[in-house]
Amino acid sequence: MANFFRVFPSINYDPQTLAPQTTKDITKRINYINTLKKYKLIYYTYNVKDGERADVIAEKYYGSSSLDWLIYLINDIHDPFFDWPLPTNVLYEMIKMKYGSFENATQTIHHYEIIINEKEELSNRDFSDATYLIVDFDTYTQYPAERRRVVTNFDYEVEKNDRKRNIKLLDAQFINQILDEYEKIFKPVNDQ
Repeated sequence: MANFFRVFPSINYDPQTLAPQTTKDITKRINYINTLKKYKLIYYTYNVKDGERADVIAEKYYGSSSLDWLIYLINDIHDPFFDWPLPTNVLYEMIKMKYGSFENATQTIHHYEIIINEKEELSNRDFSDATYLIVDFDTYTQYPAERRRVVTNFDYEVEKNDRKRNIKLLDAQFINQILDEYEKIFKPVNDQ
């Protein structure tokens, strides 16, 4: 991720002290990536394996671990520690800390859901996910048992973490174009 800021312009920043410090201007943004996001065919879906890091994925698919920032940027990941899927052992420890114990997390209800649409096969390799709607307890009890779902705190945290596993990867043939544009956008003023 540190490589992302390499070409950002430097500014003098005075955090209300007598000694201003030179730092990177992190207020700069790459809107070029946002423009590319509408072209769905240049991306493919990737499922992050348990414990897999963005730098490992970048090395495997782009040939450089230093391009991990591109994976974060494409997927709107602002905090690589909490927006990236946690390894299972770390997730379980976080759940224990957050809910007091593993047992408490598995026995306490987070919310109630009704099933709107079941998961269905669209083709031999493509599925549509089930659709759920969070409801209050009274609404929940009005639906038949096969259309209801109780979500515990444990289920909630695991499912939230699992949703983070589905990321987009930019097709490798577009990497040089992105890097060229990145360099142009952040070209220092004295080099222009």
